[in-house]
Amino acid sequence: MAGSPPLNSTLALASPEKSRGNSRKNPDTLLLRPAADVGWELWATAPGAPREAGRFETLPDLEKRNLLAVALPADSVLVISRWLQTNDDSLLPEMVQILLDRQGLIPREEGGKSFSFVPVLHEENRTLVAIRLLGTQIPAGLCQPQVERFEIAADLQPLIRDGLTLWREAGRLVAAFSRAGSLIHLQSFHEGVLSESIAIELLCTKLQLETEEILTSELGISLLGDFTDDETSLLTSIFATTPRHAPIEAPFLPLVVSDLTPPLVETQRQKVRTRQRLERVLLSAAGIYGLLLLGLILSVAWLSYNNRSLRKKIAADQPTVEAIRSTNSRWKAIEAAINPAIYPVEVLLQSASLLPEDGVRFTVFEENNNRVTIRGESNSAAAAFKLVEAIKGKSELNYFDWEMPKPNILPNDKAEFLIKGEPPNAPTH
Repeated sequence: MAGSPPLNSTLALASPEKSRGNSRKNPDTLLLRPAADVGWELWATAPGAPREAGRFETLPDLEKRNLLAVALPADSVLVISRWLQTNDDSLLPEMVQILLDRQGLIPREEGGKSFSFVPVLHEENRTLVAIRLLGTQIPAGLCQPQVERFEIAADLQPLIRDGLTLWREAGRLVAAFSRAGSLIHLQSFHEGVLSESIAIELLCTKLQLETEEILTSELGISLLGDFTDDETSLLTSIFATTPRHAPIEAPFLPLVVSDLTPPLVETQRQKVRTRQRLERVLLSAAGIYGLLLLGLILSVAWLSYNNRSLRKKIAADQPTVEAIRSTNSRWKAIEAAINPAIYPVEVLLQSASLLPEDGVRFTVFEENNNRVTIRGESNSAAAAFKLVEAIKGKSELNYFDWEMPKPNILPNDKAEFLIKGEPPNAPTH
């Protein structure tokens, strides 16, 4: 039919064999549109030609469906047309914005895309644009974040090229005026039956559009779906034009994708993006934690392997260690008899050889378990410190580790000193 929107190339008919093959790989993408009587129709748009996938008396749960597009009913949108005094398409967005602002139609909601426009005709110094605006009462069930396209249901109908097209959505009468095949005005009525008052209202709308030069006087009328003879006769008598009848066809999406997006959809998409970012962060954190845990497991495994290796080496060296320990014990048992460096008389002789001619004397010399204790008196503490330094520096006495606590000063100003000599590796008492 003249004025019908072009078919989407991605929806071209395919051979049955190809369609069946593709259907196994890709699930159907779905289109939801209002039914003619009551409820909603779900159509599968791919692969192959559109086919009806279900009917619902009320809006179904769409959250988990592979929904590609939603056809918004006429009562959820507003379509108006205006002549703008320019032929420069780059100026149209700003001029449409100003026009909507003056008429108080600029939406206040943040996010989404609540209006768009389509250039319909270009004349010498002006352009006819059709402006589409989303209503504020769009059902929340339609505002699903996974939906890619929000189209106006009238754009999916085969509109007459110049004139009036009537059909029913959810039992309500819908009227669309079109020019050059483009939708320029849309009305939705609460009644489902074409009454005389509705026909007169449509005539008034036609006359107003003609007065504004938006619609031509050559009006055609197209009726989609079931209309009674009385309704047809009423239109013929009022518009002096015989309507043409056509069935409601399967929906085909327009090639030009609508950029209309309800604000609620954008809000939900933002929530989805936020949740996805959080999931990515948590997934990254889990990955890092997994790597750290894997590193810890590998480290524990490596330490366990080293521990087993050391235990095996210790077990292999145990006989040698025991032999060395036994030899060391026997050596210590006879060391006092064969090592002249620890002979008590030799130690006393070497120590006494360091005494000055006057002022320092030994009072006690003891040897016990190779430990040497020397007690004595000196005229001063300095003389005692000098003596112990001389003992430490004598090579014949370097077998012992020598130390001297602070001397005790006597009432007569003399100093009592105690010098201890410990063998190497001696246990601490």
